[in-house]
Order: sequence, then structure tokens, then C-alpha cells
Amino acid sequence: MHAAFYLIQWVDSFATTTDHINELLPTYLENAGFERMRETYQFKTFFGSLSLYEAKKHASRN
Repeated sequence: MHAAFYLIQWVDSFATTTDHINELLPTYLENAGFERMRETYQFKTFFGSLSLYEAKKHASRN
């Protein structure tokens, strides 16, 4: 599967896919104010894995 994802990186550019390889989405969600994150499901695809996440975000108070 990694070879197929390499094709995606080549087409879309390595710069736009590096964060996925480094598994940074949970960090981005946390930095955006989401809490209680968890991966709910992971699909195996031809191009690699696709993860679904669930998180809670409180309304901001100004």
C-alpha cells in the first residue's frame, strides 16, 4: 500500500502529504481546540489507511 501512496505523493506533491505520513492530524485537531479525540474507525484502501476521528469542541466564549 505504501507504493500506491507514493503515487499520491508524487501527483499531489510531497509537501502536501508529509503531515499525513507523520500522523499530525490529531495534533492539529487538539491545537484547534478539540478535546476527547479518538480514532473511531480505520479503513484499509488501495492507497493506504483512512482514519475517521471523533472529537468534541466547546463553543468559544468572548
